[in-house]
Amino acid sequence: MAKKKGFSKLVQQQKQAGSEQESLDRLAKRVKRNFKDKVGGLVINPKGEAKMSEVLEAFVEPYIGDHLTLNQRQSLFQIAVIAWNIPLLPEEEQQSAQDMIIQQLSDGRDPQFQLEVQEMVAELVERKRTQFAQHKRYIFDFELKETKDQFHLSVVSSMSDSKKS
Repeated sequence: MAKKKGFSKLVQQQKQAGSEQESLDRLAKRVKRNFKDKVGGLVINPKGEAKMSEVLEAFVEPYIGDHLTLNQRQSLFQIAVIAWNIPLLPEEEQQSAQDMIIQQLSDGRDPQFQLEVQEMVAELVERKRTQFAQHKRYIFDFELKETKDQFHLSVVSSMSDSKKS
């Protein structure tokens, strides 16, 4: 009985690995299509680099909980990716980028919603600057999938400066 259970778990892990690779392949195609000449060759999980999916999950950890739906998680990660990239812009562009994003996210909404979005983006930008400053990679795109009992995040990001040469 133990062998059968172990085999089932192995099959499930292989399916999950295949699904993860499919997600990464879809993301790579989408990034190449959307960013064309701005992105060179994409490298999946480069040696010596942190997995950006794990870094991004740690980045949003204070905001995420089991109660969030897939759509709510998707929205959270969209805001988080934007906030992540703002501190990586040239300093003179950061505030205008942040203001523009807040305006786009809260356009046509009530003032309370706009204030909440503004606070969340500001908190995430500050969190990036203070707790994740060592990560200098831009996040281009992500895919969030819901599986049977969990969520799986795939991320496409730039290479770090030290790996580009």
